[in-house]
Amino acid sequence: TSISDLRYSPDGSSVFYLRSVAGQSQLMLLQSGATAARQLTPDGASWYEPSWSHDGKKIVYWSEATGSKTLQSIDLSTNRILSLKEINPGPAAVGSRVCPIWSADSAEVYFSSQSGNWSRIYRLNLATQETRLMSNPNFPISYFCPHLIQGEFK
Repeated sequence: TSISDLRYSPDGSSVFYLRSVAGQSQLMLLQSGATAARQLTPDGASWYEPSWSHDGKKIVYWSEATGSKTLQSIDLSTNRILSLKEINPGPAAVGSRVCPIWSADSAEVYFSSQSGNWSRIYRLNLATQETRLMSNPNFPISYFCPHLIQGEFK
């Protein structure tokens, strides 16, 4: 068993982490005052690169539970998991990254998508499901991740 991707909630009252057991990772949540962590994701798949929403109510991550790389989120008040967007259909390349992050208002998710040596940043509007390319499409690098500075994509 190993632990990775430890992140405190924006208000510091909870922490999530990935627990890897037998080659699969599970998203775990430990709340202040709790004696044990709660498993948020189901067994049978792995979950990667989780990120808190700015209000601490949701977590976005990606998985291959459906057989291809898919952005998903979990609402911590209901434990409801939503599939947001399929990315790069088919199995993920070794070492590929998605780096999902929430917009400041949690209405959008920014993520990286890779094809061969090309990496691009996209913005997914959760209300309309519109995906918009945010980076230069002709920028060949192995991968790069989106970053928000003062709540805005830079």
